[in-house]
Amino acid sequence: MRGARLVLVLLGTVVLGCRVPPLAPQPLAPQPNWFPPWPPVPVRVVTADLDGGTIHDRLEIPEAARTPAPVVLSALGEGKEVLEGGAILATFKTSDRLPMVAGIPPGAPTVGTFVLVSPSPDVIGRQYLEYVVDTGRVVVPRILDWLATVPDVDARRIAITGASTNGLVAVLAAADRRIRAAAVLLSAIDFRCFLQHSSMGLGGAPLALAPDYAAWLDDVDPVRHPGRWVYTRLLVLNTEGDTLFPIHCEDAAAAVFARAYARAGVPHRFRYVHFEGGAHGVGIPERAPALDWLRRWILPPSRRPA
Repeated sequence: MRGARLVLVLLGTVVLGCRVPPLAPQPLAPQPNWFPPWPPVPVRVVTADLDGGTIHDRLEIPEAARTPAPVVLSALGEGKEVLEGGAILATFKTSDRLPMVAGIPPGAPTVGTFVLVSPSPDVIGRQYLEYVVDTGRVVVPRILDWLATVPDVDARRIAITGASTNGLVAVLAAADRRIRAAAVLLSAIDFRCFLQHSSMGLGGAPLALAPDYAAWLDDVDPVRHPGRWVYTRLLVLNTEGDTLFPIHCEDAAAAVFARAYARAGVPHRFRYVHFEGGAHGVGIPERAPALDWLRRWILPPSRRPA
């Protein structure tokens, strides 16, 4: 199903019958100022409407960029740094709205809050997750198809970033091998743990999903299929104070991903940052590792700091 998406830029402990120990917290090292405070970057704008006008795309191409240039599908507010780094900034939106409470009669009993509000515990978050899965696995690949036709785009260097809902979209999209790098902040890579322990969901109560929903969720849940992501350079960052996306879920899921990348012989393609302190919000300290990840994997070498 397709809902209104304004995206781009920005979960349990038991997986496949094995209890996974969480990764040790990684302190966040002081970050340099990678990009000099240049004046505003002159850009050329390219737009496109896809799928009958339901997907609206926008590219900002720096006038001084060496094309074909890398692209960042950006939802972290890092547009200035992306453009100054010599990359193309891509954003998109779709025509429909996020169906948070669609089909729930007024006054009917509900469980969960905000985006996870649902008519009953056995379908907690279903409409929301169908929305983000459709965006990440249908809408973003359609945009990637279009980007491959734009002469200014280096289709070998495409990245996606996002936080919260946009982070869910970003991680789902990142399973597409055309995406070289992804930065996922304050979001989830274990959907079951997210539904059960989020303050928007069941708040720690037992999770007992409807059979059809459970089967669908098992197919799309990243933590159950980490091998799909080993072709992508994936950064995941979560904060200890975030009750919407509880960090103990992501600590355990990150350990699963780290092992999958190691088995594939590419442990350097995965990084998990356990950010001490903070709540559900993206500031300069949280964005810094994402910018570093982009610099490492997709920004033009001539723009990289020494």
